Amino acid sequence: MIEWLVRLKGHQFDLEYLSTAFDSPKWRVTEKEGCHYLQSSDFDVLTDAGEVRLHAQNLLQFMNGAAKIQHGRYQPVEVDAVSQVNEDGTRHIFIAAVGTIVARSRASAISTTGGSQDSPKRPTCTESLLAIADQDAKVKEALRMFGSLEPTWANLHKVFEFIQLDIGGTMFEAGWTTKGEVNRFTQTANSALAIGDDARHPINEKKFQPPKKPMSLAEAKSLIRTLLPNWIRSKRQ
Repeated sequence: MIEWLVRLKGHQFDLEYLSTAFDSPKWRVTEKEGCHYLQSSDFDVLTDAGEVRLHAQNLLQFMNGAAKIQHGRYQPVEVDAVSQVNEDGTRHIFIAAVGTIVARSRASAISTTGGSQDSPKRPTCTESLLAIADQDAKVKEALRMFGSLEPTWANLHKVFEFIQLDIGGTMFEAGWTTKGEVNRFTQTANSALAIGDDARHPINEKKFQPPKKPMSLAEAKSLIRTLLPNWIRSKRQ
């Protein structure tokens, strides 16, 4: 049986974090010989390295988003190369825009079985977020957006809109945040007088005045990182 392995690239700290956060059939990151690989049961039905790469990139968007929620210092990782491991141990390494390297080292495939089927592992907190997102298109899109390489004011506000339109004032009733902090966030995000070209509206729209104390981008990320997991977890109740 052919096995697909997707080599990841990123900071060692972030790669190691993923290997502890994801260990289920659909999302698994393992380390072998100094490299970290993404494996997924989704790859089993794919026959082309390009398809595997695209699907891995899609999975990583959500994995990066969930990881950023759980660990504030996490930085997203990316797909590096795709390997096809044949039953005889021959490994074909597909590198985007470069070509294919055929390695005949008979390297053993990385096990995809995880734990025993008689005693399945409990999903990690990060995996639980993804499992919920898998069942809700709005949550999935918000998580993908939050997992983007460089969150912007516009992207953060879009994530907030997903939450606000879905639950409204419940975020205040549940104690996730306050109306004052949300107003400060939205006023800052909308006002070019507060954040210049990063604002959602141009500077000539005077109606979007900045708050007395504009929010920093770091504070905005922190606010969304609080709201997003609370919103996602509320979906399973």
